Amino acid sequence: MRPGVGSRLVPRARAWTTTTTTTMTTEDDDEYDRTGVGVFSRDLNHVKSDDGADVRTSHRGVGEVEPEEPRGADAGGERSRSPAHSGGLSTFSNGSGSKRLPHAIIVGVKKGGTRALLEFLRVHPDVRAAGAEPHFFDRFYDNGLEWYRDLMPKTLDGQITMEKTPSYFVTREAPARIYSMSRSTKLIVV
Repeated sequence: MRPGVGSRLVPRARAWTTTTTTTMTTEDDDEYDRTGVGVFSRDLNHVKSDDGADVRTSHRGVGEVEPEEPRGADAGGERSRSPAHSGGLSTFSNGSGSKRLPHAIIVGVKKGGTRALLEFLRVHPDVRAAGAEPHFFDRFYDNGLEWYRDLMPKTLDGQITMEKTPSYFVTREAPARIYSMSRSTKLIVV
């Protein structure tokens, strides 16, 4: 392991911040940054604070300390884990909200920053997004719109549903298929 200390921009927990960081790099180059908030893992979903307490990130922003919840029901709702959420993110739902087709879709070239854009937009409390790339309009179009809708997170009235699949940028059929799904869906091209 090679430790290093310095001040730099750190893309962690869905926000760019300037911070003094201690970086530990292992043989397989997995990075862990130690900041005032804690040790952030590469997947941005699970964080350990300096005192060892669990800190979890949500679509609302930087690490929020949450008590460990028992599996099952919680105060009028149930703990749900949807494949539409990025690896490990759990949400608590009381049955409100509904799964909707996306209002906006991020497309672009591979390694062009589509994931970063989605993560920055997710910081806003009125933006909900599918975690994994659904590849509906290029690979799974034959599964139908209900299958696609089931991949989306539940949203409340006034919230925006989004997804991102960079390969729609190079899929000839994607624009027409998106337009036939909804004429009001916005395409964000990166």
